[in-house]
Amino acid sequence: MLASGVGRMKALRASSSSGERSERTDAAGECIANVAAGKSAYFGAWWSRLLAIAVSAFVVTACGNRHLARADKNYQRVVETPGAKQVGAYIEGITHGLRRGAARNPEELAGFETHGRQAFEQAKSVMAVDPSSRPHLLALLGLMEEQFDRGQHALELLWESHRLKPNILASSRLVSHHSASNDQAMVHTLCQATTMAIADPSARYEFIEFCMAKTNAINAEASLAWATPDILAFYRDGRQQLARQAAQRERANNASRACQSTCAERASYCRSRCHTTHCDDRCIDAYNACNSRCW
Repeated sequence: MLASGVGRMKALRASSSSGERSERTDAAGECIANVAAGKSAYFGAWWSRLLAIAVSAFVVTACGNRHLARADKNYQRVVETPGAKQVGAYIEGITHGLRRGAARNPEELAGFETHGRQAFEQAKSVMAVDPSSRPHLLALLGLMEEQFDRGQHALELLWESHRLKPNILASSRLVSHHSASNDQAMVHTLCQATTMAIADPSARYEFIEFCMAKTNAINAEASLAWATPDILAFYRDGRQQLARQAAQRERANNASRACQSTCAERASYCRSRCHTTHCDDRCIDAYNACNSRCW
């Protein structure tokens, strides 16, 4: 329960270009390493600092461009084969790039803003055709809006997602938000409604423990004040099953350690009686065979 050709010339050019980029990257990396280690045999101190700043700026820009290039590709996939899965991946890619700090200058931020608007347009089209995708896509849009620092709109989208169908993606963020403001009544309401809507046992158990941590309660009993009798029974059964699994693992580990110890003792005794290399090798082979049976 819990438990791809393109043609030889293009390929050669790509390989050559990749090799040149790799050489330039390696060279830049070596320079940075030398500067960081104080090795300025080729550059004076002032030139070393200037070089480090210039290379750092290149790395930052390259990182941002990489995330934008990925967003461009994801958008093309959405245009070519529109669907909830493709749009979801598109939104998640934008959110991931923003979380990684890829929008480090106005041009890159404008690029992400454009993708954000396109994501909303594509999501609306998909949700109009497939209403069942609305809770998930609205939650993803809410998380994306958070990364654009549009917190109020993000909360509105997350709440709309939750009202349509309580789900972990939206509810976990809402629980964290209300926990931070110590609105325990709302935390309790969200946790109860979402837990009862989660079908997967492992996901349900993990969400219960997430909620317990977000109640800011003084003890485990108080952290479950929101739980219904059915939720409590499920959680206690889950804890007991985890305890049994932990005990089984511990017994297996103890047996394995005892077995390995016995193999080592036998190998030591065997080798103490050897006077030739051939004999010693046989003892080692026997030890390896014995030890392999301990797992």
